[in-house]
Amino acid sequence: MKRSPFTTPRQQAKSGRPVPRRLPLWRLLLLATLLLGLPAWPPPCHGAPPPRVEHAQLKAVFLYNFLHFVTWPADPQGADKAAAMVIGVVGDSPVLQALEELAATITEKNKRSLRIVALGSYRPGLDLGACHILFVSASEEGHLAEIIADLNKRPVLTVGDTDPFLAAGGMITMLEQQSRIRYHINRKVASEAGLRLSSQLLKTAIDVQDK
Repeated sequence: MKRSPFTTPRQQAKSGRPVPRRLPLWRLLLLATLLLGLPAWPPPCHGAPPPRVEHAQLKAVFLYNFLHFVTWPADPQGADKAAAMVIGVVGDSPVLQALEELAATITEKNKRSLRIVALGSYRPGLDLGACHILFVSASEEGHLAEIIADLNKRPVLTVGDTDPFLAAGGMITMLEQQSRIRYHINRKVASEAGLRLSSQLLKTAIDVQDK
């Protein structure tokens, strides 16, 4: 049975499944709101302007949330459960700073930390596979074919935020639609790399491709 993102730790402990990192209620609500594609901020109250949330921050939270809805292949050497989850960023994007700020907050409150790796602009020989998620910035749109080829179906969730990303062989692309960040998935590419995407992630995607 697929694990619900809202299963309680006690229920998961009884089932023998690993208990995920506990997050404050406000963060769980934010993550759920983002996955459902609802507006990123509430309507004005008593004439006050709504708090602005930058799209880079939203994308950073999406990337963090993806870590909870993807299963990577088991490490044959035995994975260190205390090791940090790693998100790599190739190229120049404000998402990098947003991720670093988010990682600092998460690391303060959780035993298992989130590590952000800034890989810089794409260049031949760059190690792109030493992370769980690789975010490909829009600045690297001209190198999409090389980046996908370099990974060569390694178990890394590739995420971008441009229209051509899925067609180039990426797995998830986050796009702005009606002032919301929504995402599209290429499940076939993810499966070929040995990644299993949860049903919750697939159901809340705008589009799931299997070719």
